[in-house]
Amino acid sequence: MSDGAVSHPLTGVRNRYIATVRAVRFLHMADDLAALVISYVLAYAIRFGVPLSSMFSGDFQSHYAAVYFRRSWIYVSLTFGFLFVAYAVLGMYDGHRRLRRTPLLWNAIVGNGCVIGCVAVYLFFSKSQWHMRGFLPLALLLNIPMTVAVRVATNAALTWARRRHPSLRGRVLLVGKTRDAETLLSWASRGSIKGWEVIRQIASPTSQIEMRQTLPGQLTDDISAVFVMDREMKIDIVMDIVRIASGRGKIVKALIPRFLTLHNPYASGDQIEGIPIVHFSSPRFGDCDASFRRAASRLMAFGLFALASPALLLVALLIRLDGQGPALFIQNRFGREGRMFRMYKFRTMCRDAESRLQELRRFNEADGALFKMKCDPRVTPLGRFLRKTNIDEMPQLINILRGE
Repeated sequence: MSDGAVSHPLTGVRNRYIATVRAVRFLHMADDLAALVISYVLAYAIRFGVPLSSMFSGDFQSHYAAVYFRRSWIYVSLTFGFLFVAYAVLGMYDGHRRLRRTPLLWNAIVGNGCVIGCVAVYLFFSKSQWHMRGFLPLALLLNIPMTVAVRVATNAALTWARRRHPSLRGRVLLVGKTRDAETLLSWASRGSIKGWEVIRQIASPTSQIEMRQTLPGQLTDDISAVFVMDREMKIDIVMDIVRIASGRGKIVKALIPRFLTLHNPYASGDQIEGIPIVHFSSPRFGDCDASFRRAASRLMAFGLFALASPALLLVALLIRLDGQGPALFIQNRFGREGRMFRMYKFRTMCRDAESRLQELRRFNEADGALFKMKCDPRVTPLGRFLRKTNIDEMPQLINILRGE
């Protein structure tokens, strides 16, 4: 097969495992909504002392009981919207295309904790007589174990279904006959690699020419992913595998030596039993996933920026009063695909920091062009506090809102 055959990626390609992953994502969304509804009902029964059997009788003991029953769909919908954003940012909807195990309980605690914080701030500033301060926080606290329980039950059902129905598994072409590859085969035979099975193995190509001759014929419709398990493989060959496989809608996971930087928009980290690997989404899945994550990140950044804006204005005022020039430090940086953008941070150094850099070069504690000094005299006392607490990074929420 010639290189021209891959010039139009994804043409005529249908990766069934990608469709399965998307279905699992929506299933987990339904799980989280169901868990929240159950938690809301339990919180209602606990807070208003209403037996579950008589909740729908219409006999309300108080005005608040009537409000939280009749408007339950509004409160549940809004709360789930915030939870959805928090869970998406925490990566709770992409676990089944990853091999690493996600910290479900911790993510549930963090996600619900963030929403509890948003609810608390809203109730504090709204002073509304129609809201009980403790009801929604109680529902969200109950939602933590409920989310874990529902997710664990669903994952157990998915594991059972994959064992009974091989079509639900992701089928792997394993590249490499190394010790790492044999270890992966052993894990796969024990069912340790969730949702995946190795159905074919080939030796590592020794050149790009050999790879281009052998790999395309192995990428049949039943293959969902390519696992490259050869630490000694040249990076040029690895990237050719990524290009050809992703052009046919296949996911690629590659075991690559440490300290290697890959400039690929679809690359991210993953793990196999604690071994770090690089995950490459196919463009079809990667674009969808990236759009999904960007939207969630922007929504979360908007909420955080709105909540933190009074504190950010106070910090900006303190920097101005300190007499160290503009409150914001703006620097050109290169982002995804080499695009330049303007990065925003709070100013933490004195006004003449750049002019004093040369006289401090001999105290540089870093290698190369990077300048780093533990006790940099150019950093102001306020700037030292901002750096220690990472508050100086907060204006980068603007970069997130701008999609940079």
